Amino acid sequence: MRDISSGALGELNGSTELRPAIMAMCQLLGREIKTRSYLVSSFDPGAGKTGALCAFLRSWKSSGFQPPSGVLVVLSTRKEIESCIHRADLEPSDFAVLVQKGLELNEKGRPDADSAPILFTTQEKLRRLCYGRSFAEVTSLHFLGRPRALRVWDEAFLPASPATIRKDTLVSALEELRPIAPFLAEDIEALAASLGTDGSPLDAEVPSSIRSVYAALRDHLGTATAERWAPLQGLAGRTVATVNGGSKGLCLAGGGSPLPADFAPALILDASGRVRETYKTMEANGLLQRLPSASTDYSRLTLHHWDRAASRSTLKDPIARREIMKTAAAVINESAPDERWLIIHPKARAWDGFDAFEELCSHVAGPERLSSLHWGNHHGTNEYRDIRKVIVLGLWTLPLEAYTALHLAAGDRWKQPPTRRLLMLSGLESTNITFSKPYAAHLSGRAPEASAESVKCS
Repeated sequence: MRDISSGALGELNGSTELRPAIMAMCQLLGREIKTRSYLVSSFDPGAGKTGALCAFLRSWKSSGFQPPSGVLVVLSTRKEIESCIHRADLEPSDFAVLVQKGLELNEKGRPDADSAPILFTTQEKLRRLCYGRSFAEVTSLHFLGRPRALRVWDEAFLPASPATIRKDTLVSALEELRPIAPFLAEDIEALAASLGTDGSPLDAEVPSSIRSVYAALRDHLGTATAERWAPLQGLAGRTVATVNGGSKGLCLAGGGSPLPADFAPALILDASGRVRETYKTMEANGLLQRLPSASTDYSRLTLHHWDRAASRSTLKDPIARREIMKTAAAVINESAPDERWLIIHPKARAWDGFDAFEELCSHVAGPERLSSLHWGNHHGTNEYRDIRKVIVLGLWTLPLEAYTALHLAAGDRWKQPPTRRLLMLSGLESTNITFSKPYAAHLSGRAPEASAESVKCS
């Protein structure tokens, strides 16, 4: 095992930041770690977590894939699988791919996955394969007849999938269910009746039979129409929380489709691991251990803050949107003509009637220097690593029921009222950022409620 770690660290120029992750991979591969908790390695963005994984795979290959314990690499997307195969310099005989049936990617490596030292799959595929079974029972993930020893999960991890559904959506299934599955309609009615009407937080038990509701409606109405009831598959047979969703009424929130307990120990490589609040929940419940990590120094970063609403709902107002876009464009136009900018913005939707990025480009001199990412596309990438200037149009926030589901999926017992607890979970009570002087005179006075401030990060 020392040769494998030395080879990987040699490729990484002996990086001390990446050493704990490389050593954990070696120990897991050698079946030396007996804990039933997850290990998280928190590389800050740009630190090279994917490079560390690929260096380890190359080093293990150079050892003749000894010890013959097997590696399972779980990635977010099929594109990331292809990239990892390429970066690790793997030959088709070194690996197998297990994704959705019928896709060409399945043919990239060995057809006999059990004999492939390295197996790639997606997070969604893994959850489907493990549903209702132990990890040891999923033979399609085995290597030489045994569960693979090293399991690596890339990016954000939760032991279960967060799921929410509105009570109104739940009840709306009755009209379609009653003629085709009256017993399921009765279960839906009983569940809805147990939820109350005043919106007070409480726990509710979802009957296991509810799992069949989605399949019945899908067969009756088609997949697209029935999709709104799909969360019931994960919530069935589990304890959920009821949450007052404001204008959306009462909602059910919980964690469904949990990974089997014996999937741990596994290594999580997450660039946001240091600040992800759900990991604190997992730590408190004994589900997660943190590996030593080095934090990136952000002391040279300056944040400029304009205290002005810029949410999707605000941007729907043409007057407000024009003001925000012209102000952002003015900041960009004051920079050097060849200065590149990354714009983070709400995703364009046909029914909203606007495209934030396109409108911003129309006010910018040299719009070709702008790159964009929309909220919701939360996968790590180094594509924009050379861009020094970033504008964030509005912040990404989730409804209360979604935060509730996230933390229940992380193993939270939810013993406190959600409204108070969510402040704690989102870190709003522990922020140390303070804002100081205005940063650009042209922002001042743009709107009575607007002010511009800057803060130096520490």
